[in-house]
Amino acid sequence: MSFGSRPGLQVLLDWIAGEYQHSMADTLNFWPVEAEVGRVVWEGRPDERHLSSRGAVHGGYLAAFLDSVTGSAIASHLEQGADCVTLDLAVKMIRPVAAGTLLRAEGRSLSVTRRVGSSEAVVTDPDGRVIGHGTATMLITRPS
Repeated sequence: MSFGSRPGLQVLLDWIAGEYQHSMADTLNFWPVEAEVGRVVWEGRPDERHLSSRGAVHGGYLAAFLDSVTGSAIASHLEQGADCVTLDLAVKMIRPVAAGTLLRAEGRSLSVTRRVGSSEAVVTDPDGRVIGHGTATMLITRPS
C-alpha cells in the first residue's frame, strides 16, 4: 500500500492500527500515534544506530522525523491518488537527544491548496521540553 492508493488520512489510520508499515520509518524507529485531518502526532525512539560521532542523536534523525510529521499533516488532507513531496524543510534543533529517549512530535497543516501545502511541527521530550521544531512546504501531486 502506498499513500496514493488510499486517502492520506486512511493510510495514517491504518498505520496506527498496525496495518501499514514504512521501511524508512521502521529504520528510524518512528511512527504515527494520532491522526485527523490537519493534525498528526508521531512518536519516535532513536537508538545507538542514530548517534552522531559526538554521542548524541544525529541532527539528520530530527530532520527526517520532522519531514515525516509535517508531510503527514498535509497528506491527511489528500484524497486517494494524491500524494505530496517535500519542496522545503526548515529545521531548528534546540536540545541534544540521548539514544533511547521517547520523542513526541505534533504536526499541523497551515495551508493546503490544490498544488502546495505548508505545515509545522514541534518535537518534545518526555518532560515536555522542546527538542526542535520545523516547517515544511510540500508539492501536492494529483492524478490528471
